Amino acid sequence: MLFISANLTREGVMTKTSVFQKASQMADQVECVKNKNKDADLLDTDFNMALSQVISGMAIPTFVIDRHHIVRFWNKACENLTGIPSTDVIGTKNAWIAFYPKKRPVLADLVVQHSDRDSVAGFYDHFKRSTLVEYAFEAQAFFPKMGGKGKWLYFIATPLKNDNGETIGAIETFQDITKRKQTEEHHLQILEAIPDPVIVYDPEHRIVVINDAFQDTYGWTRDELIGSKIDFVPDKEIEKTRQAWQRTINGEKIVFETRRNTKAGKILDIQIKTAILKDPDGNHTASIIIHRDVTALKQAEKERDRLILKLDKLASTDSLTGADNRRQFFKKAKQEFARSKRYEHPFTVLMIDIDHFKAINDNFGHQIGDDTLKQMAEKCIALLRENDLFGRIGGEEFAAVLVATDPAKAAKIAERLRQELEKINIRTPQGLICFTVSIGVACLTKSDKNLEAIIKRADDALYQAKKNGRNQVKCA
Repeated sequence: MLFISANLTREGVMTKTSVFQKASQMADQVECVKNKNKDADLLDTDFNMALSQVISGMAIPTFVIDRHHIVRFWNKACENLTGIPSTDVIGTKNAWIAFYPKKRPVLADLVVQHSDRDSVAGFYDHFKRSTLVEYAFEAQAFFPKMGGKGKWLYFIATPLKNDNGETIGAIETFQDITKRKQTEEHHLQILEAIPDPVIVYDPEHRIVVINDAFQDTYGWTRDELIGSKIDFVPDKEIEKTRQAWQRTINGEKIVFETRRNTKAGKILDIQIKTAILKDPDGNHTASIIIHRDVTALKQAEKERDRLILKLDKLASTDSLTGADNRRQFFKKAKQEFARSKRYEHPFTVLMIDIDHFKAINDNFGHQIGDDTLKQMAEKCIALLRENDLFGRIGGEEFAAVLVATDPAKAAKIAERLRQELEKINIRTPQGLICFTVSIGVACLTKSDKNLEAIIKRADDALYQAKKNGRNQVKCA
């Protein structure tokens, strides 16, 4: 687990690798002694004496059984660990009495009888085949009656073989990991106190710890994940995750936003914090990844942004016609005026007014008047270019800015607007009616200091169009 490797080194306790190495060395030394006694088995006196010297000198708690499961060696360190003197077990098949309340195989017994993984699983919950010592098993378990308050032990059983490759016994070594387990439990309690999902990886990126919040958020259980590698990164997030992981391995503490899949297939928005744990020698021992589910926050932000856009649109749009309101139109028009002035681009203003609009309201009612305004605005917006400006200035009066449009082209556009608007038919209880508009046109000149100067000329031209009989375009 995460805290195992880091804490073992700090406490001066042998690491798993060290125990493996010692177990391997023991097996090699036994093999060396056996080679010197070609005809020896574990029952031979000379061999017993040589092997006893090897094992007795070891600080690691160790015992040896022969092919008949009889205990042949039980060193002083094993006596100190278990509280069982060697005289109680040597020459018997009772190695189990130091560890279990009733008779059952110890790990060395299972190794001697060539047990497979399923057989070992019948006796131990936490075990695996050794990756460092061939044919060996490693396991860890809690022994409640040992030492008064119970002890957590980590142990390895390694087979002993003769020249023909036959198993003639097994060595089992132990390490007291009680303090380490207590530290792990303390750390797990800390992780469980964290409300956010936490996942801890070993250097090979296998999962060693997840807290309850991780299970609740993603749907996988500890039994499904511990010791495995989880694939819950959406394809679009793989490269971002890879880069963040590389920075983490290089020692940076990273905070970034990404997305993750749940077991049920839901995609969550996640904020991730990463950190690397190293032992005193600088070796990477584990990676801690804290996830914060920000899906609800992201949704709230999207809703906020949508609401802001809606409010901004309401604040800048005429609610009846959908055109820019007066304030928004003049804001945009001033910006476009300044740009056209700076780059000496053509700039044209159209002032548009519905002819006899008061008569439409008086004769057909305000609902028909509103329909007339809406259809007039919709037609103008449809006919003008996307980068042109259009707004309702007040009542039945509208204005347009034709961007980068010279006077001749502006006049043609204004005339086209007039003709198309004249074709609109408004349905009323009395039948279909139509309307006309008068348009005043004014273009930017070098003498214009501000937008208002052009607006005034366009407004004057509009007044002249109405004075001349309406339903016409007049250029300033």
